Amino acid sequence: MFKHKAFLRVMVSVLTLAVLGAVVPLGTALAAGVSLNSTSGSVGSTLVITGTGFQANSSGSVVFGSGSSFPYTYAATSDNAGTVSSTISVPPAPAGTYNIVVTIAGASASAAFTINASITSSAYYVHVGDQIAITGSGFAASSTVTIRYDSSIISTTTSNAYGSFGPVYFTVPASTNSVAHTLYAVDAYGNYWPVSITVQAAVKVTPNTGSVGDTITIAGSGFGASRTVTVTFGTTTLSSVQTTDSSGSFSTTFTVPAGTAHSVTVSANDGIVSASASFSLVAGIRLTPTSGVVGTSVTATGTAFGASRSLTVSMDGVQIATGSTDSNGNFSVAFTIPTAAGGEHSITAYDGIYSASSTFTVLPKTTISPQTGVVGTNVTVTGSGFGANRGVTISFDNFQMTTGTTDSTGGFSISFAVPASAGAAHIVYATDGVNTGTGQFTTTARISVDPNSGPTGSQVGITGTGFKANAAISIRLDSGQVKSSVADASGSFSDRFVVPDVNAGNYTVTASDGTNSATTSFTVTASMQISPASGSVGTTVTVKGTGFAGTVTVKYDDKVVSTTTADVNGAFTTAFDAPVSVHGDHVITVNDATITLQRTFTMDSTAPPVPALLTPANGSVERAKPSFTWTAVTDPSGVSYIFQISTDASFSNIVLQKQDLTVAEYKLEGSESLKSTGKDAPYYWRVRAVDQASNQSAFSTPNTFSVSTFPAWAMWLLIGIGAVIVLLLVLWLGIRMGRRTTD
Repeated sequence: MFKHKAFLRVMVSVLTLAVLGAVVPLGTALAAGVSLNSTSGSVGSTLVITGTGFQANSSGSVVFGSGSSFPYTYAATSDNAGTVSSTISVPPAPAGTYNIVVTIAGASASAAFTINASITSSAYYVHVGDQIAITGSGFAASSTVTIRYDSSIISTTTSNAYGSFGPVYFTVPASTNSVAHTLYAVDAYGNYWPVSITVQAAVKVTPNTGSVGDTITIAGSGFGASRTVTVTFGTTTLSSVQTTDSSGSFSTTFTVPAGTAHSVTVSANDGIVSASASFSLVAGIRLTPTSGVVGTSVTATGTAFGASRSLTVSMDGVQIATGSTDSNGNFSVAFTIPTAAGGEHSITAYDGIYSASSTFTVLPKTTISPQTGVVGTNVTVTGSGFGANRGVTISFDNFQMTTGTTDSTGGFSISFAVPASAGAAHIVYATDGVNTGTGQFTTTARISVDPNSGPTGSQVGITGTGFKANAAISIRLDSGQVKSSVADASGSFSDRFVVPDVNAGNYTVTASDGTNSATTSFTVTASMQISPASGSVGTTVTVKGTGFAGTVTVKYDDKVVSTTTADVNGAFTTAFDAPVSVHGDHVITVNDATITLQRTFTMDSTAPPVPALLTPANGSVERAKPSFTWTAVTDPSGVSYIFQISTDASFSNIVLQKQDLTVAEYKLEGSESLKSTGKDAPYYWRVRAVDQASNQSAFSTPNTFSVSTFPAWAMWLLIGIGAVIVLLLVLWLGIRMGRRTTD
């Protein structure tokens, strides 16, 4: 039994070793490890990954960021000793710690690496005004990144999904040379990285080429703060003391002194740092003025030419003047711009050795004749200084009027008729597509009437031009306004007015927009006036007229209401009372043997008041022929009444209607007797007032009444008799009851 147990223990040990040998190859996976040359760094830095204890001469991989959202896989192979060596650049990924896993022949080992934020600048030694590019990596993903220069925020950007940003461009601000400047970026999670920027001193001369007398600007930057700077132009030290500001900058102007053409060194020194720039002094000329039309007087002054030399001045290679330099090489020559096409022309001075040129611009010139007038005026536009042999377009404001062609010297003469235009100054343009000249033409107002004579009441057509665009136009006959009109967008209008009631004679018609006005004459051949022009029936209307002859007849509509005779001066006056007529407009006609004039009289259109019903009272019981009364109303045109009785409230079944009642009452008579009716089916009655101008008031609110043919006294008599009978019956019954009780 003991031997069997020992045998079993041996067999279990052998099996255990076999299993362990299969699962863990001896001397390999259990000893694998990974080491890094650095445990942290920035994106792009060199990372050496070393793995040991792996199976010899086997293939596998190195994974940077295993298990993260940013895995990068590299091939790897172990050597004879089972060692793996892999050198990589840290790949782009957000800030954080990443697992680096080396896997060879199924065995793995890992190490941790932390990506730090970092930024780079396209330059670290800079001058004020330089533009540099800033890029960053290793920041938090999709985070706001603030970029600062010293303490100032210069930009805000957003990192991408890999924690990178840029390039962000930045212009170096005014900064001193005496301190180091820090450029750094920080994200929303506090990841940041600084870099140092060194600002160097610099001098800039603007312009860097010029002639004697030119004003140049000497500016310095990158010097020490609040320091005294010595500035020299060649051998000349600027007399003014320059002091840098708190940012190490300064700026001053300087007039180039006399001297020959050469290169000049301009330098600045604050006692610690210095900088310099070059300025080229060249022969030069200046023109006064530098532009103008043909015929302009110009003075050319020159410096830095040869001393005491003869020279010529030419325009586009053609000599236009001569002169000579003084002992310092300076000169001044005057000349007149000859006929030339518009545009830039080269003015050159040459002394046989030195030459200099400047540009004179010949400007286009236009002359307008005449400069004022009405619509339709013929205007001539004369031009010079345009392009040679070019097509020219003439425009009035923005509207093309005509075209023409310039001659070989850029001149032209073209005419056009002034179009419909508002009364104001207008710009006349002449252009050849390159050169444009302008002039001014002022449109004045003008009116005309058709016909230019007629009687009062006749219609007259009036047209006008040259007024303000879209302006209200007041039209007057002498001092009295006869019409209001409106000008169109071109300042023109066309309208009609009625000759008012004025005496015959000559009148001035004036149209005005408040700024522009024009006049013409009109002759009134006959006139007619009525007074008043409105009223009620019976109103006395006075009719006057001038320009008539002989018998004059006055009609109200078609009815003759007056006849009179004009006096020796053609005048008359007559009157009539407005007859009974319908409210509204009525024509009053005046005529003699040759002239007929008309006016409108407006008859009263106001309705009289509504009468109020008095008797019978609402809901009363009446006899078959009741009497009706209502309140009397008054009206300037006189009043009558319409009286109605109906069996229904809507008065669709009228049983009695009376019109032209002149008093505020009516009593039914004769056959007008009403049938008896109960209170549940009463009669309705109402009244309305009507004046002689046919104006009607509304009907009064109806009252009701009922009709009974049984006399009221008889009804009360029957009631009394019935009461007596009842009383006697009660007494009799009482006496009988008393007797029975006694018995």
